[in-house]
Amino acid sequence: MQRSRYLFPLLALLVFVLSGCGGAGADMGTGGGGGSTADSSGSGGSGGTGSGSSGTGGSGGSSGGSSGGSSGGTTATCSTTAATVKTGNSGHPVLDNLQPGTWYEVSNSHLADSAVEPPLISQSLYDTIHGNIGVRALTDAWSGGAYDTSRRMLLLWGGGHGDYGGNEVYGFDVATMTWMNLTLPSSSPGGDILPDGRPGARHTYSGLQYAPPPVDRMLAYGNYTFPHAGGSDRVFTFDPAGGDACWSQLPSLPLGAQNGYSAYDTNTGTYYVHSTHYLLSIKVAGVDPSQRKWKQLGTSLDWFRGGTLAIDTKRHKMVRIGNGHATIWDLDASGTPRSDLQTTGDTEIEAQAEPGLVYDPKADRMVAWAGGGNVYTLNMDTLKWTCHQPAGDNTVTPDARQNPSAEYDTGTFGRFRYMPAYDAFILVASANRNVYFYRLPNL
Repeated sequence: MQRSRYLFPLLALLVFVLSGCGGAGADMGTGGGGGSTADSSGSGGSGGTGSGSSGTGGSGGSSGGSSGGSSGGTTATCSTTAATVKTGNSGHPVLDNLQPGTWYEVSNSHLADSAVEPPLISQSLYDTIHGNIGVRALTDAWSGGAYDTSRRMLLLWGGGHGDYGGNEVYGFDVATMTWMNLTLPSSSPGGDILPDGRPGARHTYSGLQYAPPPVDRMLAYGNYTFPHAGGSDRVFTFDPAGGDACWSQLPSLPLGAQNGYSAYDTNTGTYYVHSTHYLLSIKVAGVDPSQRKWKQLGTSLDWFRGGTLAIDTKRHKMVRIGNGHATIWDLDASGTPRSDLQTTGDTEIEAQAEPGLVYDPKADRMVAWAGGGNVYTLNMDTLKWTCHQPAGDNTVTPDARQNPSAEYDTGTFGRFRYMPAYDAFILVASANRNVYFYRLPNL
């Protein structure tokens, strides 16, 4: 392992986690992209832009700023555990009583304890998919999550590279405070599209988003597939309701892809992906599937590893922060112009790699987390960051995003999400940690 490659990011992370509000705000650097974690060696493979193994939905070319691959629509058969839609008031014994500025830790809620293993699957399959770190790769190997607002469930899917080959989907049911195995891993793992038609395991970064009804699907993009870090330009949808056709494809990304991050605009039903050097969008709600096409927005971007996107649905602006960068897009303006986001206040959160970032429409703030008990809010009118330390009566503090002694940090991405039914946040920092809930202080 090349330790020097991760030394500076680790030191910056430790200073950030251990400091109070207003701590060091040094740029953490760009780091390396998508290397295998734990026992793997070397610097990690290149993402590439190829479409991987065979399957429908090849890549498309760009033309006049608008492009699209095949219309997708391929479905994959997979047995699932259906997650049911939740309606009405929250009625939650914990979240209804969660005080402002405090955290709650759900006891006995390690994802690793609910991992698929024998006898649910064969020992040979388990050994094949385990990789370097097993199911922990869904959090500790550059992978994210999406919050299903219909079923009140945080969805996790990822792994990939040499870290983990299981392509099963997990969901944390907030109502019951338990993990669910929504699918089982494919019996023939490895590659982009597997023989059963399902996508293979991959790093998902912040490529996972939930599109509420009428779409009602998790949108999924990632790269560095298991086991050899294969590239992929494919984009998928997953149906949390189960059924025979749980996975389908959207058109493939047209301009190459690597370490992408994304956001979903509930105002327009549009999925945005920042892929390598371009911001791309595809409208998925209210559009016939055969007419879905990717569009290139604006000019070429300087790509960097370490960002997370979120959309302010009130002002219709999209924000990207991470690794010392802050950018904003005006989604209503012609050409979707972008500019550097000039913020003030407790800006140290912008230096963190792959922080959790989400818009809270009730508080009307961007909300960010990157380790420890502090949570950051950005006022989108004044563009001032405020760091909120836990309230005086708080008794729970989340650990750093992974093991504090780890050589490098691999991000939060979409595993920190706002839950509108409860006016609270959910956090899965690592598969070996409990799940946390948080409520913002009164602003």
